[in-house]
Amino acid sequence: MENFDFLLPLKVPFQLLKIFGFWFDENASKSYKMYGILLHVILADLFVIGQFVEFFRVDGLFVKTLIIAVSFTFLGASIKTKNVMIVSKKIVEIIADLKEIIALLDSNVSDLRILKGKSRQVTKFFWVYWIMCLIVISWGSFIPWINYFQNPEPPYKLLYPTWSPFNHEQNIFGFVIVSFYESLTSGVFCGVVVAEDIFPVYFFNIISGMLQELNERISYITKKRENSGNGESTGKRTKHDEHFMELLRCVEIHHRIKKVIQKVENIFSAMIVIQGIMSVILICTIAFTLSKMSIMSEPSLFIFMFTYMVPMILEIFLPCYFGNEVSLASQKFSTTLFHIDWIEEDKNFKSAMKMVLENTKTPIKIAAAQGVFPVNLWTFLRIINSAFSVYAVLQSMKGISTTTASHSIHQNMRNSESLKFQ
Repeated sequence: MENFDFLLPLKVPFQLLKIFGFWFDENASKSYKMYGILLHVILADLFVIGQFVEFFRVDGLFVKTLIIAVSFTFLGASIKTKNVMIVSKKIVEIIADLKEIIALLDSNVSDLRILKGKSRQVTKFFWVYWIMCLIVISWGSFIPWINYFQNPEPPYKLLYPTWSPFNHEQNIFGFVIVSFYESLTSGVFCGVVVAEDIFPVYFFNIISGMLQELNERISYITKKRENSGNGESTGKRTKHDEHFMELLRCVEIHHRIKKVIQKVENIFSAMIVIQGIMSVILICTIAFTLSKMSIMSEPSLFIFMFTYMVPMILEIFLPCYFGNEVSLASQKFSTTLFHIDWIEEDKNFKSAMKMVLENTKTPIKIAAAQGVFPVNLWTFLRIINSAFSVYAVLQSMKGISTTTASHSIHQNMRNSESLKFQ
């Protein structure tokens, strides 16, 4: 296990959460916690409140849909941050459990190359995800000023329609203050949300790597016999005992992995369910907003909303994809065990093997909400399908409102003509 730092993908996320006061581990002081709570209230809770107030102030399905897309994004960020504050100590415990399992997996049989590759993979995903979000947020921060230089007269337009006590639509100073506040909030929670999203992705990917390492170790149990001669009966007995003990060690590692998965599910289960529901709302509202915009008339806002959708899809795709990887790696455990050269083993080995195969008939599956929602690619497709269904409903509502307005106009015209005739 030399030069292998499996915590490397979490170093930057840890730093981001600690800088903004959202990491409540055992070393967090009371003043640090107060700083984190205050910052969370100012940047997240007040922002969401302003969005909801504005939702009831404005008219029009388009503007309301845009506010829903923004407010639910930050509402999800607020809930995730609160969850991380609460479960920080439990995350540290899971990391300690992973260290113990990696120590058990490390042997002369495996150099942990699969696990190292999984760790590097998460690191790449984190940086790509974060950079993508930073590009979206940075572009969005320029849009209010692009609108201002195009039309410096009030009413001034912010990136996110919101309510504030500064009369930002008519007052230039209020516009500057609220615009800066929106950019600051977006920038801070851009990094924080990416850090929070990477935790389940990291755990799922490392666990799938552990299962793959374990599968390789099982396949190696009886390979030594191929390189050894017939030997005496005592030598055979020693080999059988070694194989039996190695099988028991593999079973113990598998049991520990299952316990870690249960802990990960307990911590992130509710958050994944909430993320799934919000993803349906966000994807459909962003798609509806894009369908009502023109890239020719509002190019900057159209590009922002289009790029804004990509991180929203990744937010639910990544845990579903890596949760699916855990299931695939788990399915190979019993298959790999069955295909080893167990025919030449003794009775103890065969009896233990039968018990293991019986207990691993059902592969490990990451599931949320007490097993109701499996975290896999099939669930991701269901979320996308649900988002499209809600999008179709919004389109039909828009069509109904347009038809009703048109009917009302024609009716008024007929009434006015009849009055003229009279």
